[in-house]
Amino acid sequence: MAEQLKPVADKLPAKAGDPNFAPVAVLYGDLGPVLTFIYRETGVYMETLQDRICTRVNGPRPEAGCP
Repeated sequence: MAEQLKPVADKLPAKAGDPNFAPVAVLYGDLGPVLTFIYRETGVYMETLQDRICTRVNGPRPEAGCP
């Protein structure tokens, strides 16, 4: 995503407080909580998935080698 946004970012003014940054600040304020939720839930999902994979791989000893 960052690579796709780089050309846009390169066109933004370099000085702080520029009025062109206002829409970016609003967008960040609107999307920040949504992205935080997505990242948190993705972490929970990945941890659960890892636990299930570890249990399968270790067969009768599910605790062996699992965090």
